[in-house]
Amino acid sequence: MATDDKKGDEFLDELMRIPKKNLETKIDFLEKEITIRKTNSDNALSELLTQQLQLKDRSNRPIYQFADINEMSNLKKQVWQLGVQILGELNSCFRDILELKEKTLEVKEELEMSNLKSKILNEN
Repeated sequence: MATDDKKGDEFLDELMRIPKKNLETKIDFLEKEITIRKTNSDNALSELLTQQLQLKDRSNRPIYQFADINEMSNLKKQVWQLGVQILGELNSCFRDILELKEKTLEVKEELEMSNLKSKILNEN
């Protein structure tokens, strides 16, 4: 009978490990997604800032070097539009990372509960 109890405990332990492993895998995935999103945002921002700087340099030439006033006006408009894109990317990245962190926290709480259940079952 003691052997059956031991096998039952091992089976129960194994059943409890499956959800824990799944939750740990989810946490790892979400943390990698946060890193990927941040890296992608950094790359996009770097490109946008480079473009904006190049346009600012071109738009800051003396006025007599422009073909007409529309050329200067168009360059300044493009600089402004890139600024809007930069702010949009910052906002989007912040929102995405916040959402991923919230999901990660939820899964960590689930893992904590799973660990607590396992501990309680093992004590009995």
